[in-house]
Amino acid sequence: MKDRKFSHLTKSVHIIFIIAFSLIILFANIIVYDVFRGEDESVVKKINEIIVNGKIKYGIDIIEQSAGNIKGLAYVRGWAFIEDVYMDEESQITELILASESNYYKINTFSMDRNDLPNALSIRDLNIEKSGFFVYFSEYKIKPGVYRVGLYINNDGKNQAFNWTNVYVKKEGKKLYKYLGEPVELKNIPPVSPNISFNIDKPIKSENGYITISGWSNFASEDSSKQKISVIITDSRNNIIAYPALPQINDGGTTKSNDKIGTGFVVNIPNDALKPDVYSVNIMIKNGGVSKLGNKAYKVIYMENNMYFGEDILPLEEVNPSDFVLRDTKQYKYYIDIFTFDETLDKLSVVGWLFETNIKSKADSVYAIFESQKKSYVFKAHTNERKDVTDAFKDGTNYDLSGFDIEVYRKFLEDGVYDLYLASDYDEKVKFNTGYSLNVKDDKIEVVKR
Repeated sequence: MKDRKFSHLTKSVHIIFIIAFSLIILFANIIVYDVFRGEDESVVKKINEIIVNGKIKYGIDIIEQSAGNIKGLAYVRGWAFIEDVYMDEESQITELILASESNYYKINTFSMDRNDLPNALSIRDLNIEKSGFFVYFSEYKIKPGVYRVGLYINNDGKNQAFNWTNVYVKKEGKKLYKYLGEPVELKNIPPVSPNISFNIDKPIKSENGYITISGWSNFASEDSSKQKISVIITDSRNNIIAYPALPQINDGGTTKSNDKIGTGFVVNIPNDALKPDVYSVNIMIKNGGVSKLGNKAYKVIYMENNMYFGEDILPLEEVNPSDFVLRDTKQYKYYIDIFTFDETLDKLSVVGWLFETNIKSKADSVYAIFESQKKSYVFKAHTNERKDVTDAFKDGTNYDLSGFDIEVYRKFLEDGVYDLYLASDYDEKVKFNTGYSLNVKDDKIEVVKR
């Protein structure tokens, strides 16, 4: 008798679970719906209608298919908030945007607590512990294709923001899953084409465990809408990997650098797929069955989970120190504020300012030269805004862009003692002896005042 009652109870529980799961599926089909339809021009207008007056900081933790072993049910969980804006948990709306070249969807999400975020991000005054979100939705409602994931936040109606993430999903058959593309090792290198123009966006982004390389490319005078782009990465041992690029859907619906549909590209490379090294980055375009390489390559450095353009931290090979003429400082003024050596990264930072008197300062015009009897290096400085310099001299000239900082990694220097010069190419290539020497030995760069 007891066994019979237990059997009836078990059947009742199963029925309740079946009903609950059916409701979840029904609910999932209701909460996902289309918002963007039509050609790319309409997409431009629709996206621009979303007010973008803030930058979203986000993390997408999970994209799961067949959630809870329920076929057709997708689950997404993460967090998102507008930077420097206090989060109003009662009124914030977070929406997930899925966009392919032809289909666009908006998905309402539900809020959840993320008490780990204030400590993890060292942000404790914006109520970001309420920025978590999750959503279940039907995979069957999404049409086949590769979709970029975007996030839209409306915080109390006053603060709104929309950003594309570096996350893609692919709908294939009945399944929706996170998509990175399939990297391929190249054995046969296609020929270089002088007709390929391309550009890689600066800076190369590193977030949420991925290096994101984006930009635009197209064959001159060819239909770029039919092309397939791969990003080619070659390491120092000449291993060559092709990462199939995904279409980049910018805020305007096309590319930033030229206005042709289909030329924008983006690849996401997991951090653990790369080793610290100097890499060459090129692109390969397959158009009409023919594959060709771009006519240039970028030198990049990968270390500490970040990727840098070589020109930002490597010596400039195309610049000869002897091109700069030694001058006194009557016409030019400079000052080094501080030297800092990071023992963790084996990196020397030099911060200061330099300008030509009575000449408006301009960006990207300052260099550091390391000279020894055996070897010399030229490093390009980053420009910093220094309104304090303009205010200090008060001669009617704008020196706001006179600030600089230079980053030099020990691993790219040969052992030796180097004289440090600052240099400029404002009107002519000139250099100035700073009176400092750099002793490069073992894992350190020691600064010595002569």
